[in-house]
Amino acid sequence: MLTLYHRNTPVTSSDRSLSEMDTTYLIQQLETGHFVDVIIKVGDKHFAAHRLILSWKSNFFRTMFTSSANFKESVDTTITLDNEDEDIFGAVLHFVYGAGYQTPKTANNLAFHASMFRAADYYQIEGLADLARSRFYAEMEDWEVSEELVEVIELIYSDIPEAYHDLKDMVVDTAARHFDAFLNFPKFKSAIDDIGAFSRDVNHAQSKIIADLKARFGGRTFYCRKCAKDVPIFNPQPVDCRVCHRAPMVAPSE
Repeated sequence: MLTLYHRNTPVTSSDRSLSEMDTTYLIQQLETGHFVDVIIKVGDKHFAAHRLILSWKSNFFRTMFTSSANFKESVDTTITLDNEDEDIFGAVLHFVYGAGYQTPKTANNLAFHASMFRAADYYQIEGLADLARSRFYAEMEDWEVSEELVEVIELIYSDIPEAYHDLKDMVVDTAARHFDAFLNFPKFKSAIDDIGAFSRDVNHAQSKIIADLKARFGGRTFYCRKCAKDVPIFNPQPVDCRVCHRAPMVAPSE
């Protein structure tokens, strides 16, 4: 039996689940352009899509396409999204159609996942934030000190909602633990100077790291030449650095 829902009936997460739908079929419709009824213009690129699918997965588009909301987009066949990145929206669209999302080969992976996190909040798409967060975490686990983090810092402190503070906490902790290494990058120095909240958060994180080490370990003070020449590490004997885990600590006189 076919059940019809009134347009004002709330759509639950189970209603939007792809578990009972053919994801392959949806992707085929996206890629072939069959039955499209809306064109979304982002920069110089045009994305052909289906209002029903967009409304089904995104509260942002559901509101836009509802005629009673008095949006001109509810009747327009071409919609322009200003201040959006083509790659980001393309990835958002593939997620909406059930294909997850892929990171472009030339992209800064950390920044891309953080941008997808922002997009999940902006377009109000359930499940996208969780996927972006898990990929961001996985990227950080295999991450090496590089200037790529600076782009992420600027993004997180400008576009990521405060409610999603866990990404910010991870970035701040990484910057605090490898502060000296990051100072080799001019853009990082600029971020410290220009983003007051970031500078305060890093200073606070460094203080917590030192306080924790003091509380856990006693004895002589050692230093890590690799990541924290100016940050004391407390331990009775020189061991691998408890901050970066990559280099042995040495006494200040060595």
